[in-house]
Amino acid sequence: MIDNSVGEEYKKLFKSEVISYLDNLNNLVVELEKHPERKDVIDEIFRIFHTIKSMAGTMGYEEMSQLCHRIEDLLFPVRNGEEKVSQNLIDEILNGIDFIENFVTGEKKTINRLKITLNKETPLPGARFFTILNNLKSITDVELLEPGIEELTGEEDIFQFVISTGNPEKIQEELRKYSEVEKVELLAEEEKEHVVKDESKKPRELRVDIEDLDALQNILAELVITRERLKELIKERGDADLNSAMEFHSRAISDLQNIVMKIRMVPLSHIFDRFPRYVRDLAKNLGKKINLKIIGSDIELDRSLIESISDPLHHLVRNAVDHGIEPPEERKRMGKNEEGTIEIKASREKGFIKITISDDGSGIDTENIKIMALKKGLIKEEQAGRLSERELISFLFLPGFSTREEVSDLSGRGVGLDVVREAMRKIGGNVELHSVQGKGTTINLYIPLTMAIIKAYIIRVENEFYAIPLTFLIETTSVDKNRVSFIHGKPLVILRNEVMPLYNLRKILSLKDRNGDGTDMPTLVLNVEGKRFILLADELITSGDIVVKHLPVIIRDIRQYTGVTIMGDGYPCLILDVPNLVQ
Repeated sequence: MIDNSVGEEYKKLFKSEVISYLDNLNNLVVELEKHPERKDVIDEIFRIFHTIKSMAGTMGYEEMSQLCHRIEDLLFPVRNGEEKVSQNLIDEILNGIDFIENFVTGEKKTINRLKITLNKETPLPGARFFTILNNLKSITDVELLEPGIEELTGEEDIFQFVISTGNPEKIQEELRKYSEVEKVELLAEEEKEHVVKDESKKPRELRVDIEDLDALQNILAELVITRERLKELIKERGDADLNSAMEFHSRAISDLQNIVMKIRMVPLSHIFDRFPRYVRDLAKNLGKKINLKIIGSDIELDRSLIESISDPLHHLVRNAVDHGIEPPEERKRMGKNEEGTIEIKASREKGFIKITISDDGSGIDTENIKIMALKKGLIKEEQAGRLSERELISFLFLPGFSTREEVSDLSGRGVGLDVVREAMRKIGGNVELHSVQGKGTTINLYIPLTMAIIKAYIIRVENEFYAIPLTFLIETTSVDKNRVSFIHGKPLVILRNEVMPLYNLRKILSLKDRNGDGTDMPTLVLNVEGKRFILLADELITSGDIVVKHLPVIIRDIRQYTGVTIMGDGYPCLILDVPNLVQ
């Protein structure tokens, strides 16, 4: 007999192992759907279900064990070459995967229960029900309510399922469009809780609480601050022995910093592995053909950042499927391959990770952006003709801005990039968008490796120091005062054949202009959401790692700042919120 505490540990271990199998299963089934002749894929799917069946049986989860056994039975004749892979088989396996995932990751929540009755004449009612259920997933979160084996084998014509979002009446109306549906009943709201209770699905590679890792990270951050302070003191005293000891101490802290960061890192596959199934389901519901390419899923990122970027990435991929890739017949008319391509690529850049989501779809019509900006009163007629393509695209990052009048059940009225921008802002990242009408769209996300210690450039204005995250920095340079032009009273500089607006940090911070000698001005070339501009400072100091701390309550609502760090001399240095700085 296992005591309760040990039982909970076994539940957590069971959940962790099953979840690790599910993403692999989803990808294998999507691969099998594309290449039904691949016996190695069939064998691997069979092996995983057999493993989950054994684990579920050991834990006493009889329903899950029976479901896995049922899928083994469906796969057996295919493995032996007696039957071919059918769409019905693919749907059955995917529905089985969904049931297992809901079973192990479910949380207590208020739901609406719907019951539908299919016509007695409906062939294979179980398979038809699952097809209807999958189609509903494009407009609501929906799942089968504790299916029995009879339902899964298609021997019943009455089915129950639950919806946790969306309008129940709208779902009922949608269901009545199917000729096979004889009756739809909305049952009372209820509370539903799965057997395995634990946190929601999150990547967790260690048997260590994340809170302990966060505490370790905070202690390390304090050590880094102390190290920089000691360096300054030793430099002032000029003590060679102390300096030698400090170098050893500094190396030890750097090694510890690397180890802690490595422990916190998890591969992007924790997110990327969900996309083949996700794109497959969306494309099927929309009647589109899409080839998904994924590159760089082995690249690692801080665990907390993985969680922060998951929703924005799903948002961007959903929009690429819904609004980017055209229907097959439209693509053929345009001379394109009827199968669209979406590519998700991760790469390492200097001090951050770059994630690119690109598609070869319809692209963005900047004329429509201009029309909508005029309609919303964001620009005047005389301004419209002067706006560059990059400036027009920047409107897409405004809250509520969209070029689409019609509402899509899948992703609303359109891009909604303000949601992505806000998510990137919170983690000190950046986003930019490039699009060519008729050719496609590319969105780049620039993400720091960790939120606790980031790379930044230190500048001085007046007697204060400020930090700018390197995710926004293109280069540092100096600009001759005589090269500054003014259009409608706004300063501009032509740099490398590109016209860029010039912002004076003194004016932004409400400080007096400096009346210094000389014509060379120290500046930084920055990039925010694809828009480049030049920022003028009093002095450019250096770049390096800084420890990010929360702002004091008294200045937390000032949108120009996103955090604070401590300099080597012990004085605070405010971290500038670059996107809000120039808005």
